[in-house]
Amino acid sequence: MRRLLRAVIAWPPLGIAAAAVIGEATGCAAFEATCTAPADLYPWFAQAAILLALFVLPAIARVLAGGTVAVALLAFPVAAALSASGASYDRTYGPAALIAVLAVVWALGVGAVVLRRAMTRSLP
Repeated sequence: MRRLLRAVIAWPPLGIAAAAVIGEATGCAAFEATCTAPADLYPWFAQAAILLALFVLPAIARVLAGGTVAVALLAFPVAAALSASGASYDRTYGPAALIAVLAVVWALGVGAVVLRRAMTRSLP
C-alpha cells in the first residue's frame, strides 16, 4: 500500500511533463491536424508506464515524492500570493514563468530528500 501511495504522490509532475512533451511532439496539445488517431493515446500510455515504474522502483518514488510535496507546500502559496498581489497577467510569459517556478521548487524538494537521505546515512 505504501508503494502505491508513494508512486501516486511522485507521479503528477512527471505525468504532466510527459503529457506536455508528448502533446507538443505529436501536435495533439494544440489540437492540430497532425494529431493522428493512435497519437492521442500516447500520453495515457506514458502515464501508465510512469506509474508502473514508480511502483516497481519505490526508492526512486520516495525521492521524487519529495518534489511533489515541495510543490504542494511552497509553489502554490507563492502562485496565490503573486495572483493576489494584483500583478498583471502576461499571456506570453506568465505560464512559462509559473512552470519554471514549479520546476525549480520540485527540483529543490527532490534535492532536499536526497540530501536528507545522505545525511541520515552518514550518521553513526
